[in-house]
Amino acid sequence: MILQVLPSISLYDAISQHVLRIDDELKQRNIESSIVAQYIHPDFAHRVQSHSSIDSFDGHHVLYHMSMASSLAEKVHSSHARVDMWYHNVTPARYFEPWEPYVSLELRIARYQLSQLAVRVERGVAASHYSERELKTEGCRHTSVMPVLFDLSTKLSATSRSPSSQSARARILSVGRYAPHKRVEKLIQTLALYRNLVDENAVLELVGSSSSRWYKESLEKLIEQLGLANAVRFHDNIDDAHLAQLYHESDVYLCLSEHEGFCVPLVEAQCAGLPIVAIDSAAIAETVQGAGIILDAHCDLVDVVAALDIVIHDEQTRTFLQHNAKNNLVTRDIDEQARKAVEWLVAGDRQ
Repeated sequence: MILQVLPSISLYDAISQHVLRIDDELKQRNIESSIVAQYIHPDFAHRVQSHSSIDSFDGHHVLYHMSMASSLAEKVHSSHARVDMWYHNVTPARYFEPWEPYVSLELRIARYQLSQLAVRVERGVAASHYSERELKTEGCRHTSVMPVLFDLSTKLSATSRSPSSQSARARILSVGRYAPHKRVEKLIQTLALYRNLVDENAVLELVGSSSSRWYKESLEKLIEQLGLANAVRFHDNIDDAHLAQLYHESDVYLCLSEHEGFCVPLVEAQCAGLPIVAIDSAAIAETVQGAGIILDAHCDLVDVVAALDIVIHDEQTRTFLQHNAKNNLVTRDIDEQARKAVEWLVAGDRQ
C-alpha cells in the first residue's frame, strides 16, 4: 500500500492538485494507494482518509509531502514505514516575524521537521533544482527533480495573444497568497510608478488569499496612501473560470516574490500566452525558462517599470517571449510527468 501523506488538502491548492494527480495515476495502474491528510476539505472527503483513521504507518510505503509544520511529520518520522519525501519548499520564517509571530514559529517548526525527515527518508524529490539544493543541504542522500503536477487544461488553454499596445490601459496581473515574501507592497509601488511614468490608467490585478491579517491591512493602507483605490483590485479565492479570464485579459504577469520553490502561476501565465516580468530570486528564473524578462533581485523599481513597458508595448519582444513559453509547455506534459512521478515512486518498492 502506498500512502500519500500531507498536512492539508483543499481547493485551488497546487500541492493538493499534485497529490490527487499522482493518486489518479496510481489507481489507473491498479496500484493500491490512498491519501491521508490532517485537514480535509469537504469536497475531498470521499477520497481522502483522515489521519485519525490511521493508527500507524508501519508496513506502508509513505510519500510525505513536506511544505508546512504538522504532527503527521512526527508520526511518519517515528514509524517503521518506508518513507520518501516530496519537498514543496518551506518559506523562511523571517518573512513573517514582523507580521505573524505564530506563523513564523510554525515555519521554524516546519524547517526542523524537514531536517529530521531529510535524513530519515530513503529518497527525496523537489520541484526545482533550487529546492533540491535545500534537500541536499539538510542531508537527504538520494534526490531528484520533478515538476509540480497540475492540469492546465482545466484552468487555461494555450493561446496566441495579440499585442496589447492598442489597449486603453495596461492590466498587470500577479497570482499568489498575499504574504510578506511575495512582496505585494512592491507590486503596488511599481504600479504607482508605472502610472506616473507610462500609463496613468494602468491597473493591478491581485489574485490570492490573505496569509496575514496585519500584512493585508498594511497593503490596503499603502493603496490608500498612494491614491490607488480604483487601480488595485483584490480577487480572493476565485474559481478557475474567473482566473482564466484574468490571465487572458491581462497584458503582463509580474512577480517580485523573494521566495518560490517552483511557482505554479508562472507556468499558468506561459500557458495563457502572457509575457512575464520577474526578479531572479529562488526558483523563479528556473520556472520562467526564457518566457519573460528576468531582472536582478535587487533592482530598482524603475527597472521593473521599464521592463513592463517593453513587454507590454514592444510587439517583437512579446512575440519572442510567447514563442519561448510555447516551447516550454511542450516539456510540461502532465500525463508524461505523472507517469514519471509514479514510476519513480513505484521504483522505491523494488529496491
